[in-house]
Amino acid sequence: VFYANKNKRGVTHWEPGATQDGLTLITMGQGKVVELLDMDGKPVHQWQVDYHAIWDNSGDVQDLVPERLIFVRKARMYPDGRLLVIFSAWSTTPYGYGIAMLDRDSRVLWKDFRYIHHSFDQAEDGKIYALDQNIVSSVNDDYPELTLPYLDDGIAVYTAEGQFLSRFSLLDAFQKSDFKDVITFLAAKNSGEGLGDLLHANDVDVLPEYLASKYSFATAGDLLVSLRQIDSIAIIDPETTTVKWFRKGYWRRQHDSDFLENGNMLIFDNFALRSSPNGQHTSKVIEFDPENMAIVWEYAPRGDEMFFTPARGSQQRLANGNTLITESNRARVFEVTAEGDIVWEYYN
Repeated sequence: VFYANKNKRGVTHWEPGATQDGLTLITMGQGKVVELLDMDGKPVHQWQVDYHAIWDNSGDVQDLVPERLIFVRKARMYPDGRLLVIFSAWSTTPYGYGIAMLDRDSRVLWKDFRYIHHSFDQAEDGKIYALDQNIVSSVNDDYPELTLPYLDDGIAVYTAEGQFLSRFSLLDAFQKSDFKDVITFLAAKNSGEGLGDLLHANDVDVLPEYLASKYSFATAGDLLVSLRQIDSIAIIDPETTTVKWFRKGYWRRQHDSDFLENGNMLIFDNFALRSSPNGQHTSKVIEFDPENMAIVWEYAPRGDEMFFTPARGSQQRLANGNTLITESNRARVFEVTAEGDIVWEYYN
């Protein structure tokens, strides 16, 4: 079990002039608040998000777990103050609890209670791509070798106004691709277990038009998806719903795979194979060249520094070249330079 550092709270370190100054959007593993923080760690705006108040029984999510177990998993703020959020719940499967758009005053503009989980992204045409999941408990003729029941990860597609358009299965995307042997691997890996979390998709990132020329194996609108259970990432064409590129890396239980403006990719290695200098397990943020898989930059702990979150790790490359990193299990967000120096640090 990992706990927040109760001896540290708020901004504990800041080097003005070395940081990408601005506002930071924070979601939490409990409670009903999403906060926008300034560089001093003070809230400049809050959204109140009471799941039980907005839920209805129109979707897949039924028989709610207790209120204290439901939280906002991810949020995106728009320039006009709207907030797109997805919900998750502890102690239940499926754990995705839906998606909603709020205005700046926390009023619900639209909502949908499919089993949306972990992550979403929005394409330039306005379409929203969100990870979702379903429990499969009866034999699927396409995958008779998979032990029942299992979780079928997929991608749900919405309009910018929240209209549900379609959904496709990630297993199907592999099955009709050149990488269909992944299904055989999953069947062997999950043999006899049941309720297999086969892929555990945990991130989706849309390739924008202005970056498309940087990637020889992808086109604008393609989806980069992180698959934690098989330590892999894949690129999927959302029009054909087919996997077109697939790599298994030197990371373990990774999260948050991102396209970068220089043609590289950024990924959060939740459980790095090497221990830190103090002998403890460590996480790592890795920038790599997807053409040859060479590591071109990484952030790893130094000396006695602690940096480890075996789940929910994330990062964001900032405009000044720094990287903002979320160490979720210790309630810590920090900004590092290209040289690996911490220039801002916040504890929730």
